[in-house]
Amino acid sequence: MKILVAYYSKSGAVEKAAKKIKDELVVQGHEVDLENISPKKERSSFAWRFSPKTEIQPLKIKNLSGYDRIILGAPNWTMIPPPMKRYLSLVEGLKDKSVSLYSTTTLWPAIERYFFSAYLLLMSFNKEINRKGGRLDEFVLLLRGRIDSIKSDRVIREFCHSLVSKDRRLRANIIKKRE
Repeated sequence: MKILVAYYSKSGAVEKAAKKIKDELVVQGHEVDLENISPKKERSSFAWRFSPKTEIQPLKIKNLSGYDRIILGAPNWTMIPPPMKRYLSLVEGLKDKSVSLYSTTTLWPAIERYFFSAYLLLMSFNKEINRKGGRLDEFVLLLRGRIDSIKSDRVIREFCHSLVSKDRRLRANIIKKRE
């Protein structure tokens, strides 16, 4: 399976998680490309709220149609970070693609869900992905300060496994229907 992991990382935690996700998927036998979404001018997470239009560095991969799965990574700011929103507006080939999301968070993931910040993040990503014809199907929160922990490694392994096994089940169902 050919997989793209595209991410925006402000503090480095999302990037570290992207590399761990790539490593896990490569071990499982998949071809994985990384796309680092980098703004031309970095701002604080607070300042991004007042400058939603942003320019990003040129992309290596502009057309996603050659990928079987897309994974997006971003910090949880209760909204889609503007560099990621800009990325989604520029790329082509998301129509009918399964898109997964991972996000790093400062608070424990259970607390983020309790305070609805994870829900608001999901809603903003879902809106942009649907606008491009894709569908958001998996989501995981990772504790920013503990990306190197055994627990994060286990969560990433389970996240990667669920992505691949879900695609295998979907393909098997399509083949069955064709027969």
